[in-house]
Amino acid sequence: MKIKYIMLVIMVTFSVCASSPKAPESVICENCDKLKTAVDSLEEKHSKVEKNVDSLNGKFISDKYITIETMEKVQKFYSDSFSNLMILITIVLAAIGLIIGFPSLWNWRESKKYNEEIKKQVEAQEKKLEEITGALENQKNEFKKIAEAFENQKNEKIIINQKGKVFKETQVQKSIEEAFEDMINTINKKTEHNINTLKTRKQVKEMPNFTDPRDGNIYRIAKIGNQTWMAENLRFKFNMPEMMYNLVNNEIYYNWKAAQKASPSGWHLPSIEDWEQLVNYCGGIEIAGEKLKDKNYVGTDEFNFSASMCGYYINKMGFNFIGTRAIWWTSTEFSPQKSYIQCIDGKKCYKYEELKENMFSIRCVKNES
Repeated sequence: MKIKYIMLVIMVTFSVCASSPKAPESVICENCDKLKTAVDSLEEKHSKVEKNVDSLNGKFISDKYITIETMEKVQKFYSDSFSNLMILITIVLAAIGLIIGFPSLWNWRESKKYNEEIKKQVEAQEKKLEEITGALENQKNEFKKIAEAFENQKNEKIIINQKGKVFKETQVQKSIEEAFEDMINTINKKTEHNINTLKTRKQVKEMPNFTDPRDGNIYRIAKIGNQTWMAENLRFKFNMPEMMYNLVNNEIYYNWKAAQKASPSGWHLPSIEDWEQLVNYCGGIEIAGEKLKDKNYVGTDEFNFSASMCGYYINKMGFNFIGTRAIWWTSTEFSPQKSYIQCIDGKKCYKYEELKENMFSIRCVKNES
């Protein structure tokens, strides 16, 4: 802008000079040369000024850009530093909060767990209390029933007392007479039984032994009531697969088929009726076993029957109940597969059925003449 103003001043000056009185031509030419030189000098200075201005502008722009970039870097640095600082502060605060809050959190968790346990205990105690309350209520009802029963009994006693005279004269006297009669009958039965026992013992002592002509075995004989029994188990051997010999107690066991033909002449395998007659004579099922049992097996052996606890033999299973039971075959069949046996077990003597293929002892009874 300044250069333009300068050029305007020169042009105005030149026009003024031209309009003034004419000078000599040499002077005008000289002045023109000077003016031209001045203009060139001004143009040169103007060019230098423009270059300096451009240089200053470039430097200013460069410095400006450098400053902006630097500011951006500084701003970014501070921004990143601030972000990192905030992150660090956040982490530190979180760590502090965790350190401070973790015990509280743990205590809260433990407190919750403890509260749950307390709640369970309280529920258990409440349930137990309900049970106790129910039991007390039941007991109260029982006491109430007892009180009512006692009251009823009291009333009944009053009624009995009011009619006591009739009761004493009739029912009490009748009851005493019946009890006395039952006692007399019991004494008579026991006396009769003892007399029969003494008679039987006398007869047993007088009975001779029996010798089996087939093998020479000798057997003691017991006279019990109207029957004559062998006082020992049969020991006859014959070559049949239906028998089993026990070397331990020297007993022989027979299946039912072999038992049918094992008895010696004049004797037979007892039927269930023969056994019932013997058991009834000895006092019945509940006590006959003890009286028929040998003394070596905790029996009284009142009739010298001397029953030994030989048990029995079952195919593929071996011997059973040796020392605890005495079991004999009967001739009475129960079914095509089974037959009755007679057993002494403890004080009892009773019958039941067994498979014919199993093996038991034999007690022979003498044929009636």
